[in-house]
Amino acid sequence: MESDGTANNNRSPQSANAKYRFAIDSVRTLEVTADWAHSAPRSSETVRQHYMESGESGLVSIDNRSRSDVFSAKAEYTTPLWGANLLLATRYGHIDSRTTSVYNDSRNITVLRNDNVAVYTTLGRDYKKWGWSAGLRGEFLNDDIRVNNETLREGWRGNLFPSVELFTTDLTRLLDLSLSYTSRIMRPSVSELNPAAVYVNSVVTGYGNPMLLSTVRHNLEFGLTLWKKLSLTLGADYDINPSVNAGELDEDGDAIKFIYLNVPRSRIYLISANYNDSWGPVSLTAEGGVQFPRTEIPYLGEKTIVGRPSWVASINTDVKLAKNTIFTAGFEYESRSYFLMTVMEPSNNLTAGVTQYLFDRRLQLSLTGSDLLRGSTPAWHDRYGFYETSQRSSYDTRMVRFSVRWLFNKHKVRYNERARSEEFDRVN
Repeated sequence: MESDGTANNNRSPQSANAKYRFAIDSVRTLEVTADWAHSAPRSSETVRQHYMESGESGLVSIDNRSRSDVFSAKAEYTTPLWGANLLLATRYGHIDSRTTSVYNDSRNITVLRNDNVAVYTTLGRDYKKWGWSAGLRGEFLNDDIRVNNETLREGWRGNLFPSVELFTTDLTRLLDLSLSYTSRIMRPSVSELNPAAVYVNSVVTGYGNPMLLSTVRHNLEFGLTLWKKLSLTLGADYDINPSVNAGELDEDGDAIKFIYLNVPRSRIYLISANYNDSWGPVSLTAEGGVQFPRTEIPYLGEKTIVGRPSWVASINTDVKLAKNTIFTAGFEYESRSYFLMTVMEPSNNLTAGVTQYLFDRRLQLSLTGSDLLRGSTPAWHDRYGFYETSQRSSYDTRMVRFSVRWLFNKHKVRYNERARSEEFDRVN
């Protein structure tokens, strides 16, 4: 079987964010953050399939439209307590998403509304040569998922997530160490919850799962820093209820359906390195890492183990062209990776931009280009017995972004970076 087709994809995201930091006195602060984003992507595709065995051809029409609004707000209060530093904070996030999916004559409308409330605290203290911190976070969320006006899931749930860290500061001129344990929740994206069919070809179709559970991740990490410039990290993630895209045969046994499912557990081991340095007006950061997954996944009535390693590397540089003008560039590369019978080919992302500061660095003008080599969408190929399928995108994924920001105070490092909320990542 051979497939070819035409497609168009229209994305017009809009976003806004604001932060304000109020110094109550010399040791106490209150910081408030708010983020909003709206996106309305649409993709349509017409695929022509040719069956080499029979010589027959057919057309498949696909149309997907989405509208998503997300909002988050956070308040953090810091104060000294018994010689330590105490953080008290609360956060609220909201998602309102509607997706209409048309696949030939099939039509599905999926509506997701999510509310997330978090309350968290951290207590820590720095001594001359070492320090510690401990925290506790409470997460409470409500999901309202409806497909074609039928409510599939609704209700509030809650979890507690502890964290602890030990670290050294200036232990020696050569060496610093850190050891940390953290736990967190990772919620499924809107596309993973959407039960509408995602067409690959007449043999392979994907589906989301509105009953998908959130994943709880436990992370243990050991870090070593040499000469204040080179960092080496050994880490391990243990996930409870991780979501995987598992394959099963349809009722007739002649096609494969991929659906997101929860499996009991998975493990990921990570080795990474980071180097940063500067020479006059030029600063450089280089990173690289290798991960070794270990997950048992149901596939076509049996079980298979995902365990092949993959790696990623990146390099970023800033060049100060003038007192208030900075040029930035970065390149990220991801190696070939393997998931079930799917092979994801390598991908890359080249970015470059210029930032200009005016009015005592309160006004920030930025012009940034991303995916300049059009390599961020990797090609892939599968093999299912006698069937082979592959996809290589020809979309022009290059993007240019111009932004204007006004800084209401002079906390430059904190306000030069654009925040991106968890809710924004879940719908994009």
